[in-house]
Amino acid sequence: MKHANGALVLETGSGQCAIDFLVLGRDEAAALHLRWTVAIEVAG
Repeated sequence: MKHANGALVLETGSGQCAIDFLVLGRDEAAALHLRWTVAIEVAG
């Protein structure tokens, strides 16, 4: 996870998290990303 020009960018290149960052703010988007990562790992 990287911060670039005020946008949250995932190593995977996903644009959704960047959108969430702009809409929700850094902390909320980071929390969502964490939950998505956990869900993916559990489902994987």
